[in-house]
Amino acid sequence: MTLPLLAISLGCPAGIGPEVAVAGALTLSGARALLVGDPGVVERAASTLGADRPIALVSTRSELARAPRGSLAVLSRSARLAEPTPFGVPDAEAGRAQLAWIDQATELVTSGEADALVTGPVSKHAIATRRRKRGLIGIPPSSAPAGRPRLPRASRGGLG
Repeated sequence: MTLPLLAISLGCPAGIGPEVAVAGALTLSGARALLVGDPGVVERAASTLGADRPIALVSTRSELARAPRGSLAVLSRSARLAEPTPFGVPDAEAGRAQLAWIDQATELVTSGEADALVTGPVSKHAIATRRRKRGLIGIPPSSAPAGRPRLPRASRGGLG
């Protein structure tokens, strides 16, 4: 049986999002994790958690299957920050980054490359201020692509 693949976006690089995402990836059982975000942010989060694990940059499921056991798999085409974001200072670049990572993780799910999407905690303030300055490395400075597929709304079930 093939384990399901979870695309985990890192959340806000200035907050606890990356640590939550990395901790989730490290403790996951019954599925595989693919972190979506800047590899430097993943490395910093792992270090903060005291988890000395190698980073494996992967672009396909087959590369993920060949990643060293115990490594943290990171999507190789994840958007990169131009410079490290300081802890506790969410800014426009952090807002653009976390949205780019959510978009990239969503694309993995809608294309069938991943089975489910998990998002790390985000900073609504950083997201709201993201338009002040454009251009993450690897993400064109244009707005979101037109024709993005609409995802079905989750049912409220017993939560609402």
